[in-house]
Amino acid sequence: MLTETLITSKGKKDISFLDGMNLRTDAVVINQGETDNKKLCKSSSGKKVLFIDTLARGLSRSRNAAIINATSDICSLCDDGFIHADNFERIIEEAYSAYPDADVITFQNLNPKGRRTRRYHSQPYKHNYLTVMSATADEVAFRVESINRVCQRFSLDFGEGGSFFAGDDTLFLLECVKKDLRVYYIPVVIGTISNSTYKKNYAYNTEYFVGKGAALRAAFDFLA
Repeated sequence: MLTETLITSKGKKDISFLDGMNLRTDAVVINQGETDNKKLCKSSSGKKVLFIDTLARGLSRSRNAAIINATSDICSLCDDGFIHADNFERIIEEAYSAYPDADVITFQNLNPKGRRTRRYHSQPYKHNYLTVMSATADEVAFRVESINRVCQRFSLDFGEGGSFFAGDDTLFLLECVKKDLRVYYIPVVIGTISNSTYKKNYAYNTEYFVGKGAALRAAFDFLA
């Protein structure tokens, strides 16, 4: 079982920033930069990194490009401020060994102060329409074959750079459940999110709720 991390970034000139992420797997980096270019590199820990510099803008567009360029069996999502747990790769592999039917698994993260980002459930469970709404993209790992089989991608209307700043994570995971993918939650910490990501994900302002509401409308139509 091969694991790969799909990383979105902005304005990076090289992959030196990966050292601060404690990268534990091969990776695809989609960097919103000033050129359209791709190159294959190696991280300081010897991991294979495909670095794609792009003129395209938008978080969902970058995530979709990373999924398209993924080559491993299992992938996880994060931005360039995420710090992986020391045993990250083993956690992912053991989770899929314990739940071999799982298409998508969500985990736990810590905030910059070392506390869990929210009140997580203490027991594993299979996600439904309601539970999946609280998960965020940097908690997610998925089987690439499963995501490609149902043609699941992030909506370009949602997320940073889209019409609605929030709701991209919610809509992606809701659509996975609607398309009958098996989505599980496991109460294990896989990393620490950056301060900027924490503020963005947990800024319960008008922009946040409008985005979430729009995502629900997109997923459930009039039932939203």
